[in-house]
Amino acid sequence: MAIEKNPFLYSNYMELRVVEVVHAKRLTTANITKQISISRVSLSNSLNGNPTLSRLREVIIKMGSSIAA
Repeated sequence: MAIEKNPFLYSNYMELRVVEVVHAKRLTTANITKQISISRVSLSNSLNGNPTLSRLREVIIKMGSSIAA
């Protein structure tokens, strides 16, 4: 994937991918935090602030989806 070469674009892509998976699976914050074993506050802080790529990957993978669309 060429987008991986540009950290800014890849981070934005990953954020959009998380939103897409959450909507497609009709997940709530409670569902996600249970699946990835963190508190709702930690999830909110990491996704609403400046999420790391590792956190975004973790959320997507633990929700049972792939990073690719």
